[in-house]
Amino acid sequence: MDRTHARRHIGIRVAALALVLAGASTLPPVAATASGTATVATKPQPRPGVVSPTGRRGDHAGPPAHREAKPGPLEALVQYAASGADPVAAFESAGQRSRRKALNRRLGGRSTEELTTRRTDVVRFPDEAALGKAIATLRKTPGVARVEPNYRYAAQLLPSDSYFGDQWGLHNTGQAGGKADADIDAPEAWNITRGSKSVVVLVIDTGIDYDHPDLARNVWTNPGEIAGDGIDNDRNGYVDDVHGYDTYDNDGDPADPNGHGTHVAGIIGAASNNSVGVAGVAWDVKIAGCRFLGTDGYGDTAGAIACLDYAAA
Repeated sequence: MDRTHARRHIGIRVAALALVLAGASTLPPVAATASGTATVATKPQPRPGVVSPTGRRGDHAGPPAHREAKPGPLEALVQYAASGADPVAAFESAGQRSRRKALNRRLGGRSTEELTTRRTDVVRFPDEAALGKAIATLRKTPGVARVEPNYRYAAQLLPSDSYFGDQWGLHNTGQAGGKADADIDAPEAWNITRGSKSVVVLVIDTGIDYDHPDLARNVWTNPGEIAGDGIDNDRNGYVDDVHGYDTYDNDGDPADPNGHGTHVAGIIGAASNNSVGVAGVAWDVKIAGCRFLGTDGYGDTAGAIACLDYAAA
């Protein structure tokens, strides 16, 4: 690799690298052992306050619920305006029920529950596009008082990973003798997002163990490259860069001979809620590696900048 080219714009790129490394260093440690990392998927929970056709409500016991950013089932709660001397009776009347059924059918949905005392239909749709379009239409429909997605709730959004209880930096209950809530509020953030598989994070370090059981599921694979054929298939200037690149040895294998890069990768994006290992901060991102440090953990600035060049390729 052309080290003269790699040194271009050194100030800007070293600053960017420093921000990446500084951010990683503030996070809690991750066990880089065969036990792996974790994946988060909450179990379906009863919907608080929702009445089933039998009139029974979901169980309200336990700690306060958190709302997920996306609806669970593809459903909308459609509340109709009060009408007549007895609004509930009017809502339950054959005429109104028939009109609601026709409206739901026109929008591509069907009623799955009626919350009669609140004059509300739970309407299910086949996909997110249909749900979004229906909500927009219903909000402008005469006789509809309110409509919103039927969000799912869970008592808590905590991963099942075996070492999560030790990750006080993510969720501090004072378990290590420290100050409760002195953490990054990871569970609160996970109620909003757990990352995206469309985001690829390049770990510039000693490489990554891309076969690690807690990383393998989230390791990025270059869709344009054929492993081991010695050809730059995607024509990005790097041969066989299937999971990243190694600027220390100048080859397409960013395997980690030291362990530090794997540790950092686990902090960022370990698979989570899989009952083993640790939880990553962003469970659903993809991780690639660029190795610029040797087995002893030493490398140079030019090698790190070459990794940034790889990221931009």
